[in-house]
Amino acid sequence: ILDFWVENKIENHRKDPENSGIGMTNIENRLNLLYPNAHQLTIIETDSNYSVHLNLKLDQIQTSFN
Repeated sequence: ILDFWVENKIENHRKDPENSGIGMTNIENRLNLLYPNAHQLTIIETDSNYSVHLNLKLDQIQTSFN
């Protein structure tokens, strides 16, 4: 198992609601394609912090080498 935690302080700036969250949506889509049923992504946003926890079950990930 690989556990990865990242936490950032949220700066007081305007968010563009139309473009907000596009990067995280792309990451979630890629994780679903690359590691189906072998990952868990948790995103926690508070007024002051943004935290991301990624858990990869390495023993369930199939790899192929050319």
